[in-house]
Amino acid sequence: AEHVRHRRTWMAWPSSWAIWGNWLPGVQQDIALIARTVARYEQVVMCATDADAARKARRWCGRNVTVIDTIPVDDCWMRDTGPVFRKARNGSLGALGLGFNGWGDRQSHVDDARVARRVAHRRSARFEAADIVGEGVQANDPASVYEKVLLPALCYAKHDSAREPTSEADTAVVARSEAAWAASGV
Repeated sequence: AEHVRHRRTWMAWPSSWAIWGNWLPGVQQDIALIARTVARYEQVVMCATDADAARKARRWCGRNVTVIDTIPVDDCWMRDTGPVFRKARNGSLGALGLGFNGWGDRQSHVDDARVARRVAHRRSARFEAADIVGEGVQANDPASVYEKVLLPALCYAKHDSAREPTSEADTAVVARSEAAWAASGV
């Protein structure tokens, strides 16, 4: 859960002009600010897609952020593409990877689809792929069909009805899928 103390934050450095266009420098500036701020309180590991992106990330994020280029990323949404870490009763580290589909295949995600497994491997955590798609679902696309989805209510629902589907499109996704509404995080 988000409120449980953890050792480090994993982030992803945005570097795609194709995705961000002219907004890319501003997005990078914002991600760097977030990384520097979090690094004041805990370790931050920033995944960059290649050596050039890593050099830029190091320059913008500063020396307190560990930047690596061994886990390539397509975009900056580690919340959607990274693993959910968990500890077993015996103390061993495990990692669960929710499926990621580039928001209904609207965005390239070849590398992002592999991020959870690669981060788990780097941490020597036992990896398990979940049989559901997480945040990546495009609930507003009636043509999309998902077998199993996890719909974070705070992302898809109106603020005044955080536990209920909020539109015909949301209801259609739930009707076509094995869906679960996550009321307060995963």
